[in-house]
Amino acid sequence: MRSSRAGDLVSRFLRGWSAFAVVVALGVGLVVLAGWIVGLPSLPRLFSAFTTMKANTAASFCLLGLALGLLRDEAASSGRRRLADAAAGLAAAIGGLTLVEHVGRVGLGVDQLLVRDAWTAGSSPGRMSPFTAACLVMLAVGLLSVDRPAVFRTGQRVAVGAGAIAYCNLMAYAYSLDAFRLAHALVSYAEMAPPTALTLLVLSGGVTAVRPGRGATGIFVQETAGGALARRLLPVALLAPFAVGWAGVAGARARLYGPGFGGALVAAANVLLFSSVVWWTAVRLHRTDVRRQRAEADLRSANEELDARVRARTAALAASEARYRRLIDESAEGIVIHQQEIIRLVNPAAVRLLGHASVEDLVGRPLSDFIAPGHRPDVAARVEARLRGEAVPAAVQIEILRRDGSLLWVEVAATVVEWDGAPAVLAGWIDVSERRRREAAEQEAETLRSVAQLANATAHEINNPLTAISGNLDMLGRKLGEGAELRVHLDRCTAAVRRIVEMIGHMRRITRLEATAIRTGGVPTLDLRRSAAPPAPAPVETEAPAPASDARPPAS
Repeated sequence: MRSSRAGDLVSRFLRGWSAFAVVVALGVGLVVLAGWIVGLPSLPRLFSAFTTMKANTAASFCLLGLALGLLRDEAASSGRRRLADAAAGLAAAIGGLTLVEHVGRVGLGVDQLLVRDAWTAGSSPGRMSPFTAACLVMLAVGLLSVDRPAVFRTGQRVAVGAGAIAYCNLMAYAYSLDAFRLAHALVSYAEMAPPTALTLLVLSGGVTAVRPGRGATGIFVQETAGGALARRLLPVALLAPFAVGWAGVAGARARLYGPGFGGALVAAANVLLFSSVVWWTAVRLHRTDVRRQRAEADLRSANEELDARVRARTAALAASEARYRRLIDESAEGIVIHQQEIIRLVNPAAVRLLGHASVEDLVGRPLSDFIAPGHRPDVAARVEARLRGEAVPAAVQIEILRRDGSLLWVEVAATVVEWDGAPAVLAGWIDVSERRRREAAEQEAETLRSVAQLANATAHEINNPLTAISGNLDMLGRKLGEGAELRVHLDRCTAAVRRIVEMIGHMRRITRLEATAIRTGGVPTLDLRRSAAPPAPAPVETEAPAPASDARPPAS
């Protein structure tokens, strides 16, 4: 759970309390040890009317304060943690040996190990109270459990128990009672001094507050009803009965009323006090709960509205996807999506163009399997350039390889799309075979027109001088006569003229372009005779003759 603003304040208070506990433990311990060492009894007593704080107790406070100070930083090095564990362990050893002395009625020599107690009468000078020793052991256990998840909660509870023992001793002193005069038949000990009890209580709070938000103090920083209740009621529960009871005892001792009335007055005051606190806390929690319920209602309304929008958006997307899927499936244009040169999606039109039976025949196969070998390098280069964002022609014509091995010309228009979070190429294929045939026929017709126009113009230009040459040759033949020697050469010229006239006639009747087998510089030579000849008539289908009959005609 996250902490609230009040929880943040409590967290800062707990951190401050742990620092305060370190200062108190080290300060009290050092002052009392100094008093024992220099021989000033007023320092171990702190107040002349109370029992002295023993030197071992003061030393244990110094050890516990040192361990707590080292553990306050969660990022402490392993060396600091080992030093803190050693200090806490030594304090636990002092307290534990003292408990053994009390329970076993033995002297182990730890009571006056540091200094000699010449101010305390009795058989065990320098020995601390068993309750003090128990509290020291419990606090040391709490410190040793810090940052050890398996025992951390147990250590926190033990540290809280030490604080409870110290709190009871303080109440006994406040009410002028003998502090824990119990079991005299079993143990003999001195009382726990008030400064000792107060220091133990402060240390108990410091140990439980060393990790704010975790352990015994974790509930106080939470933004929950339990956290709010703990923050409001626990201080009242700890301090109010103590103050009310002390006031009641003080009034009875001042003879303002009798013990019976004083007890009733204390009980009534406690009831009224706790009723007021509970009522005030209940009102605050009720208001908080009402705000929470309103917030939850608003949140539910917002969630329902959001769910409705999501459902509507999902339905719209589904409908849109269905429309686009129908458009793709019903498109007359072949659509292919390929990624990393692998086909991811095709529509039925593309399947038909490639001559396959189903979409499954194509999906998952390399795109190059369906591109004519001569076009594969260019197609791969254009795909790579398009994916890099370079300028690529919007549409190109390539030959695709059909299932039966035939080639088909298609015009491809491609664009980059996203497929499963990665770039892919969407290509549209249009069959342009018929268009290319029409374009070839139109180009041939245009060439024929150009050739025919050129032939007619050439024939006209040749015919005029050829007419003059033919006339002159004819006149020259008449003058030479039949027996002239030059007659042979003249006949050859006349035959050549007639050949040219025939060629000019063919040039004027060109209806198609027919080439000879002769090529000049790689260019085919036009066959004028075949180009000007009329097309052969189409064969006429006739019925097959009926089979001859075996019967012979009658003789005439």
